[in-house]
Amino acid sequence: MYRKIVVAVDGSESGERAFLAAADLAKTYDAELSILSVVPPHVAYAPSAPFPAPVTDEEMAAVRHLVETSADKAKRRGVRTVKTAVVEGVVVDRILEAVEREKPDLLVVGARGLSRSARLFLGSTSDGLVHHSLCPVLVVKAVR
Repeated sequence: MYRKIVVAVDGSESGERAFLAAADLAKTYDAELSILSVVPPHVAYAPSAPFPAPVTDEEMAAVRHLVETSADKAKRRGVRTVKTAVVEGVVVDRILEAVEREKPDLLVVGARGLSRSARLFLGSTSDGLVHHSLCPVLVVKAVR
């Protein structure tokens, strides 16, 4: 059923649960697993206007470590083919670009569980992906 699965990881509890679900599905279906993490831009505020601040080398190293650790875990769980990527940018946009490029059968993401009012004002990564992804999306919630 699944030949290629993309999972987005971010170090959160729901992101870890999404990774575990994706790894289990990849093993079950002998699918390729692509592990992606997006480093969002920082916004610094000045008296005149907000402006993007660069991501530090330490932040990028931490995200690369998260992705490589996830890849190692996937292989130990029996996933035969694992790819990794770390990119900078707007999270929803970069994940959707990966979906367009990779053409997976499934995208797996975690959900933070924002309240309705917070979602109304902030938007939701998982909501954006569900509505705009070219493939099915599995949203995995953290256990409460």
